[in-house]
Amino acid sequence: MFGEPQVDEYEILLTTDAGAADVATARIMPKSVLAADQQAAFAQSITDALRRRIGIGFAVEVVAPGTLQHSEYKARRWKDERGRDD
Repeated sequence: MFGEPQVDEYEILLTTDAGAADVATARIMPKSVLAADQQAAFAQSITDALRRRIGIGFAVEVVAPGTLQHSEYKARRWKDERGRDD
C-alpha cells in the first residue's frame, strides 16, 4: 500500500454483507486533504492498483488525514469484523 506515494496510512476491514459474502474494505488516509473530485480519482487509482497487484477487488474508502492511527505492524492494520456461526 505504501508503494502509492499519496498513502500515509491504511487499514483493511473484513466484514460480511447481507448476502453472507465477505467484503474487504481498504480505508486509506492520504498525506494531505483531497477535494471531493480528487478523492474519487485517488480511490479509483488505489482500487486499480490493488486489483493489479493482488488480483482482489477491495472497496476503497478515503478518510481524512489524522483519522487513522499510525502503526508499525501490518497485523494491526487488518481488522476482521466478520461474524461467523461455525
